[in-house]
Amino acid sequence: MKVLDRFRIVSCICERRGKGQIFKCEDRLEPSRLYIMRKINLETCNAGKDDGLPTSILREVALLKALSAQSHPNLQKIAHCEVLSRAEPNIDLLED
Repeated sequence: MKVLDRFRIVSCICERRGKGQIFKCEDRLEPSRLYIMRKINLETCNAGKDDGLPTSILREVALLKALSAQSHPNLQKIAHCEVLSRAEPNIDLLED
């Protein structure tokens, strides 16, 4: 199941051209749970070139996944990360 099929976007929190858009979402299966979703458009991030996944995003996701193992109130936990197809060049990063 894709991220956008399971989660409903409630509102756009902010938008930064190179870093993507941040949305507040709710889980369709558990409506009381709220999540933060960051949607990164790879065409914008790569300045229109087909360079694949930027290393800065790979490093950030790897670091957030490593920190997710820690239990601290100030740390976000990654619930899901999804790269869509070339026809839809976006990365969806879902944080609890």
